Amino acid sequence: MADTEARLKNDIRQKQQEAFEKIGAVEQQAELRSAEASRRLGALDLRMSGVQGGLGEHKRDILKLREEVNGLTVKSASHEVDIQKNSDAVRKMEKQRNMDEQNWKAQMDAVHDVLDTKVNEKPFEDLKHCVASLTKGVVKFAQVVGVFPGPKFDDAEGADHGEADVELLGWEECAENMSFRVDKAWRQRCSQRFRNIL
Repeated sequence: MADTEARLKNDIRQKQQEAFEKIGAVEQQAELRSAEASRRLGALDLRMSGVQGGLGEHKRDILKLREEVNGLTVKSASHEVDIQKNSDAVRKMEKQRNMDEQNWKAQMDAVHDVLDTKVNEKPFEDLKHCVASLTKGVVKFAQVVGVFPGPKFDDAEGADHGEADVELLGWEECAENMSFRVDKAWRQRCSQRFRNIL
């Protein structure tokens, strides 16, 4: 009996020893796994902190971009308002230019009408009178020089201007040039003494 009791105690001791060893090994593995898990959790915390920091920076960048976009939107709206104002101003200027062109055209037409009226009235008559006087003077000079037939006088009273006018009209109808007639008469009378009329 004592022998069996001793064996049982010895077996119990061995079983306890084995159980303690297994428990120690399990605890050691648990500690190792816990340490590994803690290390991994620490690394994960670091990564999460980095990601959170990056998210914070991205949020700040997004806010800055939103502010810039809002500023650009405001500037774009102001530019659109300016463009609209400029377009309105250009349309007004175009309208004013068309009106000015029409007014200028009307004024120029009026000026042309006035000039045509004036030309057709007194200045034209004055010009006709001056040309007629010049022609008469040239004809008289040609008569004095002797290259154009002079007026014929009657023995009784005075000059018969009708025949000279008839001669002048006949010369005009024949379209003979005065310079040609003067040159011709000059050659007939004075070409032996002088080289030319000048």
